[in-house]
Amino acid sequence: MRLNRKYQAASRPTPLGQVVETRSSAHRIEKTIVIPSYNEETRISSAFPRLLDNIDLAKDEIILVDDGSADGTLDLARELLSPVTNCTFIQLAENRGKGAAVRAGVSHAQGRLIAFVDADMASDPSGLTRLFGRLESCEVALGTRSHPESTINCRDPSRVLFGRVFNRLVRSITGLSVLDTQCGFKAFRAPAAQLLFHLSQIEGYAFDVEIIMLASKLSMRIGEVPVDWADIKGSHVRPLLDSAPMLADVMRSVATWRNSKPIEALTIQSSVNGARMGPIDVVSAMRSSLRYGDPIVTWPKGALCLLPALDHETATLIRQRLESKLPQCQISQSLVTANMLLHPSSAPMLKAIRAIPGPRDDDTCVVCDDVTAHDLLVSLGVA
Repeated sequence: MRLNRKYQAASRPTPLGQVVETRSSAHRIEKTIVIPSYNEETRISSAFPRLLDNIDLAKDEIILVDDGSADGTLDLARELLSPVTNCTFIQLAENRGKGAAVRAGVSHAQGRLIAFVDADMASDPSGLTRLFGRLESCEVALGTRSHPESTINCRDPSRVLFGRVFNRLVRSITGLSVLDTQCGFKAFRAPAAQLLFHLSQIEGYAFDVEIIMLASKLSMRIGEVPVDWADIKGSHVRPLLDSAPMLADVMRSVATWRNSKPIEALTIQSSVNGARMGPIDVVSAMRSSLRYGDPIVTWPKGALCLLPALDHETATLIRQRLESKLPQCQISQSLVTANMLLHPSSAPMLKAIRAIPGPRDDDTCVVCDDVTAHDLLVSLGVA
């Protein structure tokens, strides 16, 4: 399928930062924790040890994104996180905003479950077990300071008041019903995280609202869990100064979310000129070339996968790799928009996006019949 030039250009996202260092093991990663950081040198020395006490140092993954810090945040973080086997450090050339930093981290995440936490560990990291556990029944889990079981230790009453007023305004603008949109303690199933952050556009503090709104639009289940939260001295949040631009971002995202970057997609026709491969063989070849958790829908004569957070050039390389592995198949490359995913016939793909990756490579595949697959391809414009 020939790519529309307009979308072809739009599918190339802004650079997601420079990877400064990567450490990894050969084991499959269960959980990824993304930490956006901006001028946090004075706060992470006491915060990071508490995080390390609550993760599996050998199996979990930490991704720290330095959002253009002017201090020694990156160097100190590399020292403090040295005990972690799976660790990646990303540096943005300039301060872009918390949303941009989290998006950069999520795009590099390898875990089947992905969370992001504030660098100051204002939400006690001992709550990560409960946060990740909520993903057994939901695609998105939110730490919520307004939960009846949450404990709050805040020296600045204006922050509490700001949070409550802002959340009421957000609920009236977006129609969301969540109790707390701004707590920096959220987790996602990997396919959902990759798609939501690919579609998101806001780079500042209001990115949380946009992510939750997109999840709601795509019929993802959203769960809330209590947190033990403390107001850590040195926060970059300025309630009075930040409220107006944050609300402006919320209103902009409500109006423009359908204009999000399109997602690269690959369609495989496994029965060409009489030659035919079984779905299991096709999926096996795809999984060896894709990231763990990339959503796949398969049927007797083919398969479709989405590649969120990847640009056109990277998707083309994956297509070429698959063509060498599956010479008897016809593989086409196309683009899918957020609006297309809302079509009723896109239900199989949404199911794959909402799946939780399991221990086997084919666990996130959604299997359907040829008729359902045809309707899906038509709705996504790739038939």
